[in-house]
Amino acid sequence: MNAPIIWFSKQQNTVESSSFGSEFVAARIARDLIVSPCIKLRMFGCPIDGPANVFCDNQGVVKNASLPESTLSKKHNTINYHVVREAAAAGILQFGKVDGTTNLADLLTKILPVPRRKLLLGSILYQRMKKFLGV
Repeated sequence: MNAPIIWFSKQQNTVESSSFGSEFVAARIARDLIVSPCIKLRMFGCPIDGPANVFCDNQGVVKNASLPESTLSKKHNTINYHVVREAAAAGILQFGKVDGTTNLADLLTKILPVPRRKLLLGSILYQRMKKFLGV
């Protein structure tokens, strides 16, 4: 798969009381980082085929961002919710759940035990080696 990937790590400007709120803030930031290059590519005449995949390890965020019938019970996340839902409804983003034990982002964001770190690094190296060998 040859696709541009943006890796972004920054301290959030707000303090959230739950991981749900933090993940929704991160989803809005991801939406902002995805929409800007898409607009530029369209201006250059490059076609954009399908939505960008956004993976999250919080099932509540995936559900609220993906399903139109879901309702938000936390009012302080309203702006982030509507911005992300609008992008999902417009077909710009597509949310998917990634299992917390195989989340590659944890390599750069969490202190992990050695066996789990080796497992995650091994999966990255395995994918790179497959690409290198042309398999």
